[in-house]
Amino acid sequence: MSAIVVRPPEVAPVPLLVTVPHAGTTLAPGMAATLGLAPEQLRQLEDPWVDRLLDAVPAHGGWLLATGWARAVADVNRAADEFAFAGPVAGWRATGKARIGLGVVPTRLAGAPIYATPLDAAAIAARVACAHAPYHTALAGLVDELRARFGEVFVLDGHSMPDNAQSAALTTADVVLGDRWGQAAEPGWTAAVEAVLAAEGLATVRNRPYAGGYIARRYGRPADGVHVVQVEFRRGLYMDEARFAPLATFDGFHRRLSRVIACLAARLAARPSDAFALAGE
Repeated sequence: MSAIVVRPPEVAPVPLLVTVPHAGTTLAPGMAATLGLAPEQLRQLEDPWVDRLLDAVPAHGGWLLATGWARAVADVNRAADEFAFAGPVAGWRATGKARIGLGVVPTRLAGAPIYATPLDAAAIAARVACAHAPYHTALAGLVDELRARFGEVFVLDGHSMPDNAQSAALTTADVVLGDRWGQAAEPGWTAAVEAVLAAEGLATVRNRPYAGGYIARRYGRPADGVHVVQVEFRRGLYMDEARFAPLATFDGFHRRLSRVIACLAARLAARPSDAFALAGE
């Protein structure tokens, strides 16, 4: 079973790829029976409806990549070997995220265990093969294809954040742009994204508290023409977090983001070789 969705351009293509790694809702077969939490609680791991918010990408010449698998099945914004077992297991890395239950397969939610009994290495490997590996096969293939075709590729990695996500960073913004402090994208490209968001009245901040995750780190290679900016939209702009439901503002916010995509695509189509210089003017 494949839940990976690739929507190609519907008009003349531009070197724009938008990825949505956490909007899926499909659980793996048999998964519900192993849970220690109610299945609906796992939705707290999602970036709700970000795939719908960004669905105008193909209409403006870009590619849209998303997965239908829920983040609880496998988190494609983690490395494939990022998991912490009770003791050392060869081939797996107990990173800081993994140790708090947020590795390639999440095991804790708000401090509570997700599963009634711990998952073994075979179960984690099966999840990676089912949901993680196909996503990255598709993503790596698209990056290589677009870079070969256009010389450069611009990747927006779409996410959402809770309204209170920035309190620790002492910042307030509608959108957080993460380019790993310039390591994942040329600053001019990040500035271009910032500018079109500002034109829609959206306040932005860079790299705090989200500087970019595994996708930005793995694929962002500005020197090789691959630019990745992680984009975190504040959920209060479009959804009621307590009720987990869209707000009346959802359609309006969707239209604003569609205009953002249209502006970025137009810039790439009109002057792709000068896109960064134009952003800095």
